[in-house]
Order: sequence, then C-alpha cells, then structure tokens
Amino acid sequence: MAKPYVRKDRFFQEAKAKSFAARSVFKLEEIDERLRLFKRGDRIIDLGCAPGSWLQYLTRIAGPKGMVIGYDLAPLTVSPGPNARFYQVDILTRSPEQIMTDLGQAVAEQKRHRADRKAQATQEGRAPASDQAPAVVERTPGEQTDGAEAIEHPASMQRYRIDAVVSDMAPKLSGVRDADQARSLGLASHALGIARALVGPRGCFVAKVFQGRDLDAFLLEVKGAFKQVKVIRPEATREGSRESFVIGRELKPIRGKPTDGDASA
Repeated sequence: MAKPYVRKDRFFQEAKAKSFAARSVFKLEEIDERLRLFKRGDRIIDLGCAPGSWLQYLTRIAGPKGMVIGYDLAPLTVSPGPNARFYQVDILTRSPEQIMTDLGQAVAEQKRHRADRKAQATQEGRAPASDQAPAVVERTPGEQTDGAEAIEHPASMQRYRIDAVVSDMAPKLSGVRDADQARSLGLASHALGIARALVGPRGCFVAKVFQGRDLDAFLLEVKGAFKQVKVIRPEATREGSRESFVIGRELKPIRGKPTDGDASA
C-alpha cells in the first residue's frame, strides 16, 4: 500500500525555516554538493525558476560578482537578490540571442553600479559597499521564434561568459503518463538546445525529466553535447514521483560556436 502524500514534510519545513520559496531547493543543493557544479562569480541561466528557490540558491552561490537570469511564465514569490534578473516570459519564445542580450544588459548594469559605488566611496574616503544593484523583475511578452532557430549557435551575436543552464521546467500534468513524459522531455530538450548555444566548454547543464520509455533517447542527446553525463534522483524527490535530473558537464566543441576565449566579457 502506497504511503499517503505528505505535503508539509521535513524538506517543506526546512525550506520555510530557511526562507526558501520551495522545498525543491534541496534537490539542486544535493546535486551541487555531490558534483560541485557552481562557484562564486558564475553566470547562470535558470529556466522555469518560479517560485524562486533555485534562483535564491544560485544567487547565494554566485555571490555579488556573479549573475543569475531567471525565466518563467509564473511570477516569483520572493526577491532573489541584487545579482539576479527575472523575466516573466515563455522561454519557448526567447532565442539564445535574446537571452545573451538579457545577460549583457544585467552585467553592464552591474558593472556601472560597481563603478559608481567605487567612485562615490573614493570621494568620501571610505571602502566601497558590496553590490546592491536592484534586482529587475520584468514582464516582457517575448517574440515568437521558430523552434529550430532557437537552438542554433549564431557566431555573430555578442557573447558573454555563461557557466551553467539549469531547468526545473515541468509541463502541466494531464495524468496520461506517456504524454506527460513526452512533454517533460520536450522542455528538457529545449533547455539543452539553449545550453548548447550558450554555455562555455567548462559549463554545465541540469534539467528535470520524467522517467519513461523515451528517456534513453534524451540521454543520448545530452551525451552528444557533453563529455560527462549523470542522472540523479535527489533525496528531496517525493516518493512516487517519476522525476529525476540529468546533468551534463564539459560541453563538446560545436562547429561555428565561439569558445570561451572569444567571449567579450
């Protein structure tokens, strides 16, 4: 007999005690603790970031010189911090060029705030304060793009270093197992396309997937893009859930895509 569903389990209680937006933060935390994916100064793209617990975790790891850009159709329930930007949009309509532009604007603003604070501190004869640029929460409609175009690697776009693409995206569940898994893998595959277009050779990729008959085919996609691939089911995953997380590390070279050495900032 299956155990009853317990919403307010220990992970829920711990997330509440630590002011995280959701218990799902502990899934990402476990993955990171096991694989050491993220570090200070990282620039990270967070897909399906609402209500905001992954964004909270990543901004704490990245620190004041890092930057996390989050996207979701739903709004955040928390303010993630000064080193994050949030766009309430459908990520399926946002191209890699647009994402790179979003990051570039955030990094430029971050640098301006840092320079302004340094200049002000110099005038006042004191040490500059830590980064306090306000997090920008935008509601942007986004432009529809062709699905194939969304995963190309245009060499012409201005590039900034991106260290990771993470995705906690999940479809609205229909209750039809195969259909739900297919939609889950469709979202994960879209996230993989964004990762291939944007992350550097030492970058990483994390995506939630539902277990099922087509998972092996998706794993072959990830193995075609990354040198190291793992599947992890974190302890915080609810009993009976079919979700796992696919992790890729060390992006394989892609013809026509600039390397980290070509990144402009």
